[in-house]
Amino acid sequence: MNPNENKRKSFENKEVEERNRVNSRRRQLYAQLSREEKDRRNYVRRVSYRQKRSLQCMEKGNFL
Repeated sequence: MNPNENKRKSFENKEVEERNRVNSRRRQLYAQLSREEKDRRNYVRRVSYRQKRSLQCMEKGNFL
């Protein structure tokens, strides 16, 4: 492999390591949340998804 290829690989590895670190920290923090907080977050996510979908349907003229 040429030196540039090695640099690119090491950069990609660093990016992957950073992403893994951030994700594992996020999972760790999420695991500490109470059941109520998890339920509330999921509810908010589901509701906002539904609102977005119904908005898209209304824009297209497909009323549910």
